Amino acid sequence: MYRRHLAQRDRVQTIESPIRSAVEKLYYPNARIAYVLYATTDQHVCNTLILTSLLREYGIDPSIELVVFVTTQNIAESRKAQLQYEYVRVISLGTVHQSPLSAWADSLAKLKILNATEYARLIYMDNDMIPRKNLDHFVLLNKYFPYAPRAYWLKQPFFRSTFLVLEPKPSTFEAIRAKALQGNGYGFT
Repeated sequence: MYRRHLAQRDRVQTIESPIRSAVEKLYYPNARIAYVLYATTDQHVCNTLILTSLLREYGIDPSIELVVFVTTQNIAESRKAQLQYEYVRVISLGTVHQSPLSAWADSLAKLKILNATEYARLIYMDNDMIPRKNLDHFVLLNKYFPYAPRAYWLKQPFFRSTFLVLEPKPSTFEAIRAKALQGNGYGFT
């Protein structure tokens, strides 16, 4: 049944649901929304498949797409094909960082979701998260603000980028990227 709905995802207007109706009121007719993840290794792809399976098990709205951003250098074509077979849209990225030495350098790739302007709203999750219930209602939060959990261990204002609800804006990506590339001791170089 889920695959039948996804086969129609390019015809979002034919899918009637409370989430779809609310999104169209908040944004515009046929506005696209998505759960987004990113993968920089084949192991991340495995985690992504588990996470998308859980989201489906919890009954995500059929009008919400599943998308994964992948780096091109570390992921086998067979893994990308596996994602596509499971009806997960794969968007390939180049590398985001300059130095291959940092353990955290690829994590800046997640911020490229801010360039996905074909979507009105995104729910981003790190692929090692384990949702405990349906999260569709997050797309209905105030559209003018991004949402993220606080990094409670840091002097505020800081947030964690493990779970984000936002409207994609390339200007925000460029501002964050520029700041990260200045070097702040966290390895984003």
